[in-house]
Order: sequence, then structure tokens, then C-alpha cells
Amino acid sequence: MVWTIELLVALLISGLAILAAAWPLLKKGPTPAWIEDDQLLELLHRKEQVLLAIKDLEFDYRVGKLSEE
Repeated sequence: MVWTIELLVALLISGLAILAAAWPLLKKGPTPAWIEDDQLLELLHRKEQVLLAIKDLEFDYRVGKLSEE
């Protein structure tokens, strides 16, 4: 009897995990198939700017210009 309850609990947890993982695939609604080239270039440019700003801040922190706050 104990094995049966454990098996049922394991199956229930597994089913919930599979459902949670598959939920985004099962949802209905529009999903963009691609990003326009201009949008992609703009996002890549902004990403590069943010990464450079982070590197500058890390450098300033290492040389003592910035405190941890």
C-alpha cells in the first residue's frame, strides 16, 4: 500500500512538472516568428552599450572611484 501511494505522488509530481514545462507551448496566441532586421540591430547596439557601461563601472569600482553602494 505504501508503494502505491508513493507511486501516485511521484506520478502526480511528474505530471505537474511536464505540464508546467509544456504550458508555454500549449498557450494559444500570436507569437512573433522573427524580429525585423532594424529591431535586431537596435537591440544589439543597446546590448553593446550596456555591456560597455558595466565594464566601465567595474573598472571604476576596482580602482576605487566607486564604493559598493
